[in-house]
Amino acid sequence: MNPRKKRRLMTALVCLGLLLLTAIFITAFLNRQAKKKEKKPEISQTTSSESSVVSSYSQSEQTPDEKNYRQARATLERPESLVSEDKKNKVAEALRIAVEDIKKHPNTADVSGTMDNHLSSTSSPMVLTFAMALNLAGYRLEDSQTEVFKSYSDDVLQFICVLSKDGEENSYFVGNYNDYTAQLQIASYHGGNIRVRGD
Repeated sequence: MNPRKKRRLMTALVCLGLLLLTAIFITAFLNRQAKKKEKKPEISQTTSSESSVVSSYSQSEQTPDEKNYRQARATLERPESLVSEDKKNKVAEALRIAVEDIKKHPNTADVSGTMDNHLSSTSSPMVLTFAMALNLAGYRLEDSQTEVFKSYSDDVLQFICVLSKDGEENSYFVGNYNDYTAQLQIASYHGGNIRVRGD
């Protein structure tokens, strides 16, 4: 083998060796970083378990309405960001129209979401659940307790509307309101006894 080929071979071997060593050092460094990150959650798990003891204690002192309200509020994207009174009134008016339309239908099965009653974006099962709460279970909309919040989308507001009934816990319906289409999308409800009479 001539000296020039030997030199190239040695240079190639040295370069491969350096690359291999660099790869080993990088892998070792990344493993150390991963272990450090794994240790941090252990600390936060201890903290979260301690806070869950505190929160479970405070939850045991909550009334069913307070608990249901907190659950409803927890589903919102930005529960700390209430909207202006003007925007709140738009949502409250859409809810009033929806409730009035539902009350016009004595047969709850005939209720459906339309553009006119502002429920076209609400799924049929949720429209029926909302209608059952109002027509069959005897709940009424507490208009003054409606809360409206900002969301992560500029054209969507989120709301909590309260349905109440004497002698029963409140039911909190949560949903979205599209500002451009003026449509409600009721997404969930929390609490209340929304069974049909006689069940």
